[in-house]
Amino acid sequence: MNKKAKALTLFEVLVVLVLLGMLAAVVLPRLPVPWGERDFRVRVMRFLLRAEVRAVSSGRNLLVVVDPRRRALLLFPTDRFPDSRPLSGLNIPEEIEVRERGLLELPDGRPALIIWAEGFSSGGELEFVNRERQTSFVLYFPLSQMGPLPMPPTVPR
Repeated sequence: MNKKAKALTLFEVLVVLVLLGMLAAVVLPRLPVPWGERDFRVRVMRFLLRAEVRAVSSGRNLLVVVDPRRRALLLFPTDRFPDSRPLSGLNIPEEIEVRERGLLELPDGRPALIIWAEGFSSGGELEFVNRERQTSFVLYFPLSQMGPLPMPPTVPR
């Protein structure tokens, strides 16, 4: 047995660190959900959950409007739409594209979702696509069995 302890040289340690850095540069960008995007997902879910809680607790129907011009999700009371200011809103980052399927179309062309005071919705899908990372997530809103959909009044142009 060799009594001399073998140690790594400074050069060997630097080579290992460089290799670890190169490995991290390749692996980290491919992780499935970046923190910023995960944060946006949480904010969308909280916004919609608060909208549902607000509708049920206040006993009022609410309207979630996707506003592409403002790059926002906006919450309105249906009884005062479009004459009122939004009750709340959620800004959509520039890198996120919103696609909708099956939502109501307002007279001005914006897609919308009604959340009734009973907690049901008018149905449809919202897909949020991160164009930079090429990732997406979809929210499905089941169509309720409440009968005909009450449309909000005409939006003035």
